[in-house]
Amino acid sequence: MPREEEEEEFYKEEEEKEEQEEEEEEVKRGGNRKKYVFAENEAERESRRQLLLNSSMVVEVSFEMAIDEKGKRIVVKQEKGKEKRGKMKFYKVDVESLFSVKPFMKGKDAAKAFSIVKPTKQIEFSFEEATSSSSSSSSSSSSSSSSSSSSSSSIHLMPSVIVPMPEELQTQNVFVEAEYEGKRCSEALFRSGMIVEVFEETGRLVAKEEATHLPAAGVYVKVYVKVYAKVCGRGGREEEVVFVKDGFTDWRGCFDYASVNKSTNSSLGACGRASCESTRRFSILIASDDLGCVVKEVDAPAEN
Repeated sequence: MPREEEEEEFYKEEEEKEEQEEEEEEVKRGGNRKKYVFAENEAERESRRQLLLNSSMVVEVSFEMAIDEKGKRIVVKQEKGKEKRGKMKFYKVDVESLFSVKPFMKGKDAAKAFSIVKPTKQIEFSFEEATSSSSSSSSSSSSSSSSSSSSSSSIHLMPSVIVPMPEELQTQNVFVEAEYEGKRCSEALFRSGMIVEVFEETGRLVAKEEATHLPAAGVYVKVYVKVYAKVCGRGGREEEVVFVKDGFTDWRGCFDYASVNKSTNSSLGACGRASCESTRRFSILIASDDLGCVVKEVDAPAEN
């Protein structure tokens, strides 16, 4: 071994010995100081971990919206929310045109049809409620800081509020979308003077005039079907929306929406592939110039 390498090895060994001796002396003077410092670091580490866990807990905010039967009030509900206000958008719609684009309007994708459309009207709603506080009768000698704190404590968020439908839209067909803390809810409201009964077992509907309960004859009906299919040899499920038929109710107000001819029925598979199993759901538009519109979503009749 060359002399330079020997000297380097010697110096390394000497440094290691000196470090070991210093550590031994430190232990003798301060007891098991290293272990104590290590335990202190563990406690700090655990404290930081708990703080991180608490700060990363996600509070799931729930938000719901519903329009009453008369279409004049909208009820919005929230739970675990912190924001005071939300937004609500209203879109006037041509029902048949919208139905042809989005036959199934109750899902989350329905609002996408309006994502690039300017709303007819936009308003804000508030969950904030100012309640009467017993501190309001306190003497005027109380400090401004205490009065401000009491006023702030008298405000809380209500779980639900009622938003009136704008007066100019109370006779219109509208699509309503509400947003609160990043959550969105939507619902279509179609004005109608009809009562529509759907008999899912037979695939037949009956339309009547709401005022007289007489059959609504000659009313236009348009039908789409959504097919959910599990494709053979593949893991997932596929879905397809297909136009089925259109026509008019007969003199009894009846319409057979489920029966289709063979060529139409053969096209209702999921993307043309053979399926191991499939389920179907119908969306039906019943429209009249005089009686307004109704949209029904129903399951397909059971196959015997």
